Amino acid sequence: MNGFRVARAYGDLLALLVGGLLVLGGSVWFGLEHLSTARLDHDVFAAYSAPSSGHTGVTNWVFDHIDAGPVLAVTAVCAVLALVQRQVRLAVAIPAFAGIALWVTDHLKGSVLHRAAGLPVAPLSLPSGHTTAALVIGICLVLGLPRTLRPLGSLLAGFVAGAVGLGVLAWHWHRPSDVVAACGVVMAVAAVALAASARYTARPRVRAAGFDRAVGHPALASLGGALAFWGWWHAGLQPLSGSRAHTLFYGAAVVLVLALGHTIGLCAVVADRHLLPGSTWWPKGKGTT
Repeated sequence: MNGFRVARAYGDLLALLVGGLLVLGGSVWFGLEHLSTARLDHDVFAAYSAPSSGHTGVTNWVFDHIDAGPVLAVTAVCAVLALVQRQVRLAVAIPAFAGIALWVTDHLKGSVLHRAAGLPVAPLSLPSGHTTAALVIGICLVLGLPRTLRPLGSLLAGFVAGAVGLGVLAWHWHRPSDVVAACGVVMAVAAVALAASARYTARPRVRAAGFDRAVGHPALASLGGALAFWGWWHAGLQPLSGSRAHTLFYGAAVVLVLALGHTIGLCAVVADRHLLPGSTWWPKGKGTT
């Protein structure tokens, strides 16, 4: 493995970690720390009007089935798939990532984060546990699938995450900052899990993924999120009347679709890279192994 590929692989991993921490910190600042942005957060939340037709359609079905059972089942199946492919590092990373991401989300919401003084009193719902669970399902699917099927996994993962991330707004369960904060948690935890499991990396059998995957994975995951938005729209999700409500509605949809898509896409990119075993994380010279 040459030095350029080593640098690229760990550059992606660092981008995933730092990006996650920045996204989480920005979400906390936006939703919990400042009155003006917290009000905007609530205005976007209020601009979404739940579908009048009730829980119907594929997106509604996905939204209704996000709970502990599916998360555990998908995590277990994907870990087994990784083992079958002799991808031990991913088989270790998948359950570690899933468990830690869900725990961190609950811990932040229950014991760490709080609203700044002067903000309107409201139940603390940041980060969104439903969105974290949907991202865990989607990213475990991407990690567990064979490398050639990961683009399809990114598309499906984006749809699942979009269905839930937009659904919690549609039914007024969470604010936009809650959804984006879940993206930050998942990115940071995925980076740690993938880095820690690198000690189980086997000698690569195929060339490391290149620029096409780095662009393709986020693009496909974002497309999946856009399809989920279309599904909610088809089910009856609409903005409230008024130009400002329309602007907030569509603007938030774009931001959430891109945030969810890039969260999944970056995790898929890092999974495609060839991380060095833990004993050779810091190679000397040209970094050959």
